[in-house]
Amino acid sequence: MIEKYLNHRFIRNNSINGIYCFINPAGEKVFRIVSVENKKGSLSFELLGECKGTVSEIKQQIKLNTPIYLVLDGKGILLKKATIDPDVSLIKQLIPTAGEDEFVVDSYPGDNGSVHVALARKELADDIINQFQQEGMNIIGLSLGPFRVVNILNYFDELKPIVTFESCKIQFSRDDQAITSFEKSESNDNFHKYTIDSKEVPSEYLPALSAAFGYYIEADQEYEYHVVKELKREYLSKILLQKASIGVLVTAFILLFFNMLLYMHYSEKKQVLENQLMGNKNILSVLDTLKKEVEWKEKFMRETGISKNVKMSFYADRIAQSVPEDISLEKLEIHPVIGKVRSNKEITIKPNTILIEGIAKNSALLNNWVHILKEKEWVGNVGIINYSQENETFLGYFSLELGINSLTNSKK
Repeated sequence: MIEKYLNHRFIRNNSINGIYCFINPAGEKVFRIVSVENKKGSLSFELLGECKGTVSEIKQQIKLNTPIYLVLDGKGILLKKATIDPDVSLIKQLIPTAGEDEFVVDSYPGDNGSVHVALARKELADDIINQFQQEGMNIIGLSLGPFRVVNILNYFDELKPIVTFESCKIQFSRDDQAITSFEKSESNDNFHKYTIDSKEVPSEYLPALSAAFGYYIEADQEYEYHVVKELKREYLSKILLQKASIGVLVTAFILLFFNMLLYMHYSEKKQVLENQLMGNKNILSVLDTLKKEVEWKEKFMRETGISKNVKMSFYADRIAQSVPEDISLEKLEIHPVIGKVRSNKEITIKPNTILIEGIAKNSALLNNWVHILKEKEWVGNVGIINYSQENETFLGYFSLELGINSLTNSKK
C-alpha cells in the first residue's frame, strides 16, 4: 500500500544531485556533479564541479540532505550490444557462464531489435554505493555505462542527435527512441561543449545531467537495481513521514484555532444572554415578539391556503412514484418561498407549486420524465429551471418547477 504513495510526485523531493562516476584505467574515480531543482514543475540545473579520489571529497560540494542519482562508467563496466532473445537473459547471452546474481545489468534500446547493455559486477556497484551511504549521502537512482546519456536529447530538442564525451560517441534516433550507433575509442579527446538552457555545459557533465533530469521526467522508466530501490524507498518513506508530521501539526493548529474561535463566540453569546436576563423589560419584549410571531404565522397559514385540504401530499406521492430508476430526488419543496427569508420581512411563497431538485444520469432521461409529469391531469406545467453536467462521466444536477392545475386542485 505504501508504494502507491511513495511513487506519487507529491512525495518526490524538489532537488537531486546527478553524479557521474568515471573510473579511469588506473582505477582512480573522477566525479562530475550537477544539481537539478524542481520549482513547481520547472526544472533548472547547476554544474557543481569535479573532484577526484574518494567519495568523501564529494561532501564538500553538495548538500547532504539532497539525494543522489549515480551513474557508473569506465573501468569495471562492460559494454556490449546484443539481440533481444526473450527466452534467454541478457547476462546469459553475454556471459554464458555467469550467475544471474553476479552482475548488475542496465540496458538501452538499439536499432533493428538490438539492445546496448552495460554490466558491472555486483561487488563493484555495492562497494561504491556503500561508500556513499557511509558518508551520509543517499543514493536513490543508479544507471550503468554511457548509454542513458542520450535521454538529454529528448529533453532539449535543440541538441543534435549525437553525443560525444570521454571516449564515447553515440548517435541517437528520436523517432525510434533508440541508439543507432555507438563508438568507443582508446583516446580521450572527445571533450566538447554544449549549450543547454542558455548555459555552456562541458560534455563530461552530460551523463550526470541526463540522469538528474530523468529522475523527474522519466520516473517510470528508471533502471531499478534492488539495492538502490530499497534505499530509495527508505529515503522517500522519510519524506512521507516528514510531510505527514507537518500535516498533523497543521491540522492540530487549525483545530486549536477554531476551538479558540468557538470558545470566544460562545463566551460572547453567553454574556449577551446574561445581559438579556437582567431585566424584565427584555423578558417582556421577547414575549411580545413571540406573540406577534404566532399571530403572523396564523395569518400566513390562512392566506396561503396551506391549512386547506389541497392534497399536496397526494401529488408529492404521485411524483415520487413516477421517478425513473436513473433519477434520484434530493429535494421536494411544496409552496416554495420566493426570495430570501430575512428578519422583519414578510415571507412570500409560490402557491400551488412544487420545487424538485435531484440528480440524473443525462438530460435525455430528465426530458422523458418531464413529459411523463406533463401528462398527469393535475399538473399545470413543468419547467426545467436548471441542469448542469460537466461531461458524460459525471451526473447532472437539475431543478424543476411543477405547477398544480388549480381547477383540478379545487376538485380534489
